Amino acid sequence: MNLKIIAAGLISAAIAAPSAFASTGVVNFNGGITSSTCKVDGQDPGAGPINKNVTMPWVRASDMASVGDTAAKTTFRFVIGGPGDASCPNGTKVYAFFEAGSYGSVETGRLRASNRDNAGVEFQLYDKNNKAIIVGDGSQGDVKETIVNNTATLFYSVAYYRVASISNGALQSQTPYVISFEP
Repeated sequence: MNLKIIAAGLISAAIAAPSAFASTGVVNFNGGITSSTCKVDGQDPGAGPINKNVTMPWVRASDMASVGDTAAKTTFRFVIGGPGDASCPNGTKVYAFFEAGSYGSVETGRLRASNRDNAGVEFQLYDKNNKAIIVGDGSQGDVKETIVNNTATLFYSVAYYRVASISNGALQSQTPYVISFEP
């Protein structure tokens, strides 16, 4: 009987013992919900994916002689809303958030080629101020446009970025995106 009491006491003490891990801090998550449903490139959101094709020029390997060199920076845009688009309220801030998706590199924040391995080249996205975008990273919302006359245009660009020895051939990649709105 005393053995049962002692065992129960030891189990209770072990359960009540303070954790061996100390809290380092707190992670706060902030976000929100909006009713903005602006058109994207003239298409209604929710009616299916709104895909964009960006054609980049072919370049010579010598155009990117060293690791870290870029070439063929190509601009693309998203037109948000449009004149008279009442679902796209003036004063709302908007930007595109590029997710890492299947081809985002955690190490570099760039996009790997989707059609072949070891191409030696990744795709680097840039905001309109020529700042490199890290796909999947929350810092992307630094540059926002304000909707005026129910319209905003978001400008971005993409370039080839040399990461290793280059092998010749076609390159493709892709990234999911979300148009984000803030009041």
